[in-house]
Amino acid sequence: MHDPAKRPFYLWVLIVLLALFGLNSTLRLAATLRAWEALDAFGTQPGPLYLAVNGGIFALAFLLAVTALLLRWRVAAWIVRGAVVVFALWYWVDRLALSPGRPAENIPFLACLTAFLLLFSLTAVWVWRE
Repeated sequence: MHDPAKRPFYLWVLIVLLALFGLNSTLRLAATLRAWEALDAFGTQPGPLYLAVNGGIFALAFLLAVTALLLRWRVAAWIVRGAVVVFALWYWVDRLALSPGRPAENIPFLACLTAFLLLFSLTAVWVWRE
């Protein structure tokens, strides 16, 4: 018999992935705040304010998504969908348009990884019903 209180394994994997992305965004925010003057002095583009705001917004979005899944909010699936789709789109806008100094290496691999993670995340919350 299926126990409704028990979450499936794939949902735990999704929670861990979202938490890791949230941790990465939090570390990005903390590192930017810590090295603000150096980033400003070196003329980092698009600038420390962009890095801090970007890190803060996505840290909050992923924290909200993890919290929604753990507390089984009704809107958890929509929060996760919004967080992962917006993050994926913003990652590619940032990589291709806003950070011109980045090398164009590994684009096919990163595109496949993005597609896989999007597919996994969206499928996991679509299949999961409580």
